[in-house]
Amino acid sequence: MYKLLNLDVQATNSIRANWIEQVEKGDDSGLELTDSFFDYLMSGNYFGDLLQRSNQITYLSVVDPNNQEVVAITEIIYARQGAKSICKIMDISHAPKISNLEDEAYINKSFDILLSILAHMLEINKSTNHGITKIYARDDAARDTIKQIHTHTDKNVLETTGFKMKTSGYRWLEFEKI
Repeated sequence: MYKLLNLDVQATNSIRANWIEQVEKGDDSGLELTDSFFDYLMSGNYFGDLLQRSNQITYLSVVDPNNQEVVAITEIIYARQGAKSICKIMDISHAPKISNLEDEAYINKSFDILLSILAHMLEINKSTNHGITKIYARDDAARDTIKQIHTHTDKNVLETTGFKMKTSGYRWLEFEKI
């Protein structure tokens, strides 16, 4: 399982330098996209402690605990309203070394990253009276992923962890605390 860490200016700049180096080692066609992603993140000050940033976009790093490498950055919106909390997983940007993997390796790695993010958000919502975690499917590939999760997850096992799962509209997969 990957771990999620809050970002700050120093960590974000370090990740930016590392990802740009990764892009330059491979096909540098993604350099401008990588650079503009970090410009956006920094200009909006979209980092900090997720639980202190209610109703705001917050980016978190996804770190491989074996080598401390950042394998992805995820966009989360956390909202707290009394005893209710909602975590929305809006997007995941993979490190260039992950994005450049062959198809099957990429799918497996990105799925493991998503499951780690989901587990982290479910853990946050487990501590509330009423918690909902939602995954947003931004594109066709993400819609296929949430469909696979919904279809192949054992609902009984999920319920024993205290959550029920359902699709919500065309682009959302929702996990609600029961």
